[in-house]
Amino acid sequence: MDSNNNNPQAGDSLDDFFGTAKNGGSDTNWKTHSLSDKEPNVFRIAPPIKSLKEVGKWNVYDRLHYGYTVPNDQNPDKPRARPFRCIEKTNRATKMIEQDCPECSLLKAKNDEVDNVVAQHVAKGKTPAEAEEFVAGARKILREHNLDKKYYLLAKNLAGEWGTLKLGYRAFTALQDERMKYMKENGQDPLDARTGVWFEFTRQGKGLDTRYSVKIAMESLGISDLDLH
Repeated sequence: MDSNNNNPQAGDSLDDFFGTAKNGGSDTNWKTHSLSDKEPNVFRIAPPIKSLKEVGKWNVYDRLHYGYTVPNDQNPDKPRARPFRCIEKTNRATKMIEQDCPECSLLKAKNDEVDNVVAQHVAKGKTPAEAEEFVAGARKILREHNLDKKYYLLAKNLAGEWGTLKLGYRAFTALQDERMKYMKENGQDPLDARTGVWFEFTRQGKGLDTRYSVKIAMESLGISDLDLH
């Protein structure tokens, strides 16, 4: 431990520096939030905190590969998912891939194989729908090995539970549009710890037809609403 940088400074709250040890994984108070098409989706979004405070980041974008599991000693019938980060890197200016991801390459190769099988059956006189029946099992496996692209935010629900809110591109864009609109009209950041507001998300449709909208749900509730304890 670096004694110059990692020790609490005079005036710092010990609660801001030290955490509380947890025994196992079942006693955590943190949740994973998601957007429902039925339940109210009202959240208070936290501003930049802790390690992201200095760089002003209030969200983190990440891409995770799913489809792999490990044994679950507590419930052998339900293996534990073990997603891992996609390491592919693309140059935004040139759109060229600068670092390959082995999992992405594997999935592309498998998808190409399945598409070729479908094309072969269509060439023999099958309809596209009939041809898909020959690869239904392979399609299912490929869907399970999906690449999940999400923005991760620290958010609190109406029950007062802090947790990670995962948003896809459309939902995040709707939130950012409403945030920028609020800043333009009010001159304040709606994520501000003292003057911020709650957001209400609306989700409609399913799959690729899913649509999201976001609006301000409540007036400012004060700094106490960002109590992380």
